[in-house]
Amino acid sequence: IDARQAAVIGLVSEITDSQRGLQERAFALAERIAAAAPLAVQALQSLSVETAHLSARDAQRLTELYWGALRDSEDRLEGRAAFAEKRTPNYRGR
Repeated sequence: IDARQAAVIGLVSEITDSQRGLQERAFALAERIAAAAPLAVQALQSLSVETAHLSARDAQRLTELYWGALRDSEDRLEGRAAFAEKRTPNYRGR
């Protein structure tokens, strides 16, 4: 199938008109991920691998364990403070 058909059936969420457009979009997404809280990004990466074979119920339990660990992190507090103060957060991976 072509890219437009893949988008219609929900296989992809975005398409670009050129290789250059694809590269620009990929770099924009990479920059957004790099600016995110590192502990949360690491947790998402781990969960995507660790829950692939689990039932929905077991995957949810593991996700809640990760949330419990992240909930009390300094990065979460920094993210909330930065949002309230309308500034860019300064994550430290703690």
